[in-house]
Amino acid sequence: MPDHASASSQHRCTSRSNAFVWAADLGVLLSLLLLWAAWILDPVRLGRASISWSAKPFLAFALTAAVAIALHRRNAKTQGIWGRPAGQRLLLILLPPMLLLGGLDLAFLAVNVPAPAPPMVIRGKDITGDVAPPADPFFRYSPELIWEFVPGAPFFGKTINSQGFVGREFTPEKPKDLVRVISIGDSCTGMGPPTYADCLHARLEAAPPTGQRWEAFNMGVHGYSSVQGLQLFRHKARPLQPDFVTIYFGWNDHWLANGPEDHERLRRSAGPLQAAIHQTLQKKRSFRGLQMLLRKATPSGPDRSLSGQGEGVAIGAGAVQEALRVPPARYRETLTRLIHEVREAGARPILITAPRSELGRHLVHIKATSDPRRAEELHDQYIAMTRAVAAETATTLLDLAGMIDPLPFPEFFTEDGIHLTLQAREWIGDRLYDRILELMNVLASEQE
Repeated sequence: MPDHASASSQHRCTSRSNAFVWAADLGVLLSLLLLWAAWILDPVRLGRASISWSAKPFLAFALTAAVAIALHRRNAKTQGIWGRPAGQRLLLILLPPMLLLGGLDLAFLAVNVPAPAPPMVIRGKDITGDVAPPADPFFRYSPELIWEFVPGAPFFGKTINSQGFVGREFTPEKPKDLVRVISIGDSCTGMGPPTYADCLHARLEAAPPTGQRWEAFNMGVHGYSSVQGLQLFRHKARPLQPDFVTIYFGWNDHWLANGPEDHERLRRSAGPLQAAIHQTLQKKRSFRGLQMLLRKATPSGPDRSLSGQGEGVAIGAGAVQEALRVPPARYRETLTRLIHEVREAGARPILITAPRSELGRHLVHIKATSDPRRAEELHDQYIAMTRAVAAETATTLLDLAGMIDPLPFPEFFTEDGIHLTLQAREWIGDRLYDRILELMNVLASEQE
């Protein structure tokens, strides 16, 4: 009888031990699944509680795993979940990738890699950058353009026109007898009214280069880069059937990105699975850290194709370390693509270089650059790239940077050394008018 009682007690003890092993294994499985959920969803919500991706879910998994290992050692005969072949295969599927991905996240966190890029949200089958426009009432978010002006909004004492731009009103419909000139660019193009496109319009109205009616208007937007300019042309300018398109970019392209590069913030089409994967990766410090490492590993200069004399423009080590809104190679590629698409639309491009004066420390305060002198060097390099693209594509160039020296023309620049005064905008309107006359004379001689 005592032997039977002892055996029964031993059986109950073994059963409890087996139950503890299974419970511990189940705890490991749940904590591992929770770890994956926190990594993917960040945060995972459980009723009113939420678990964000951090070291804490890792510690919870490590604790449950330590308990399970200890119980397995004490109860060697109990297989539990992980002692079975199916459980071991499941562990191999779930654990090594999490150790790799999670370890990378924590490692990049330890070395102070910047916070992850803004998340991507899925709207239907679109991947859209969830990036707010500048915090001003006259801007609104645009999936194609990142931001755009609000038509009719007040803007520093003036009103954005009905088409969403600074300057004179224009109608989208183009009469057959009209020659249309559109100016796209950044705030240097959009500054006004009058913008330099408005000044050009006055010259074209007063003395049309041909017997047809001529008009010019501004489609430049403050803060735009060349990437946004290409999108603007595709979505808004091309449908207006321009005959000439003036292109003025360079400043915003080489400002610090403070997040993803401009092309990464634009809407892209993708299937639901691809969009979900992209959305998850964009939130990860490991993904951003690997992107930064790849950028540093990619040679960026000197680029021997930037100069007609073969000297090139050395981008330098500083540019490798800085994340720019539109890096040099993409800037050249974007300008070239824009020129190609303008010609495809039946229009003639006119490329403009952006002149400058001395830049001030305020650019550091607004996080556009880490050093004004470095910004001047970068801008001069982007000017050289603009000239190189014009030469490579046989595009008409209005080289304002070579024509406007800040020393003899101090009255052409505002205090920031970037934007242009009314006197300068009128002068640019005249120069554009002269360049268009030259083009029309060349075309007339070719037709004879």
